[in-house]
Amino acid sequence: MIKNVKAVFFDCWDTLISFKMKTATWNTDCLKRHSLNSKQVDWKAVNAFADDFLNTYICSGSLYEIQAEQFLNLLVINFKLELDCSISECVHEILSSLSPTAVPLVDAFLNLLNRDGIYHAVLSNTIYDSDDTFKLINKLLPDNGLQFFLGSAEIGVKKPNKLFFEAGLNKSGIKKENAIYIGDSFYADINGAFSAGFNNVIWLNPTRKDAASFAKFIDYNKISFIDVSSFKDVIKLYEGGRLWK
Repeated sequence: MIKNVKAVFFDCWDTLISFKMKTATWNTDCLKRHSLNSKQVDWKAVNAFADDFLNTYICSGSLYEIQAEQFLNLLVINFKLELDCSISECVHEILSSLSPTAVPLVDAFLNLLNRDGIYHAVLSNTIYDSDDTFKLINKLLPDNGLQFFLGSAEIGVKKPNKLFFEAGLNKSGIKKENAIYIGDSFYADINGAFSAGFNNVIWLNPTRKDAASFAKFIDYNKISFIDVSSFKDVIKLYEGGRLWK
């Protein structure tokens, strides 16, 4: 492990870049584009099945992760889709149906970390390809200085499972005592990083949600965190030397 190196780890979606869709059917557009028997397929049924499956999966609270290729393969088999390419190729097209933007002022914060030589990387839940997601980040936030992107689909575990956070720390070589985590999901990010023993956790909470609303899922009173509205607040904490305990 790297001794005495302070580090910042980020969630991806709605922490570094926003989650905005071009179409409501963004998960299945790639299949429709490459379907040889598209006219014989009930795409409303495909999309309804896909939405129901993903909603059920997300709401299940599973600590383990599937991959987009498995998800698309399920659709191909169930709806007898005939493709003109591999499912793997379709996976790499999924994110092209999103239209993300950089979260306001995150670039300014990343510039400060780069200026001061603070180690930083991304630990994010995603069923999609990590390299494809990292390319989006690098496009929207050039010269970000991020060391790597670790997606949950790569290792089969997801936040708030502390195994995911531990894998990220092991990949970086940073001690948890020197690491902070910034994310927008109280349940997955704040609860998970706190349970994994990070030095500090920062809840990026622009809509001003109340932690008490998560009481039926977790004992939020036992979680120590800093609640901020934007990266403007994060920058103030950083410049005031209050991000790490």
